[in-house]
Amino acid sequence: MTSDRFFRDIRDNKGGGSAEDPISALTHSDAHLIVRFASDIESDRILSPHDSGLRSHLCTESLREFFRDNMVIVSRTDRGHGLHMARLLHEFYVHTGLIAHWANLGCMEESMIRNRILQSLISYPRLYEHQANALLTLFKLAGAIFGTYAGPSVIDRCFELLKNYCQS
Repeated sequence: MTSDRFFRDIRDNKGGGSAEDPISALTHSDAHLIVRFASDIESDRILSPHDSGLRSHLCTESLREFFRDNMVIVSRTDRGHGLHMARLLHEFYVHTGLIAHWANLGCMEESMIRNRILQSLISYPRLYEHQANALLTLFKLAGAIFGTYAGPSVIDRCFELLKNYCQS
């Protein structure tokens, strides 16, 4: 058994609903199960020698994919919502749920929460649908953590954008 086997298996089999219905990744996410499974592997005396920092590796992967997918989705928003876009949105939402769970477990650095995650969603002139969904998910699942680590001005900006988004 190779040290990255668990990582590859989890990465390649993330669930969360149908790619044709990306919003199902928000409502039926398997993120909590992935986090639990990774935690169980790390705490198991037989499996733990093979994990090589599984939770950290999965957290880093989630962050990388989250940032990449956000930029790609924004750049393609005006081109429609084909199956490729639906899959991309699905993956983005799964990673959003994972990030919320990793934050709750303390697997993420405070500076990442404070300086990168929320800012990557609110740094555009307008809030896109996937970004609004991501903000709602992050605040619903890990609001206390994000509220504690992010500055008041960032939180205010998030809610201002959400308010304007919901009114339009």
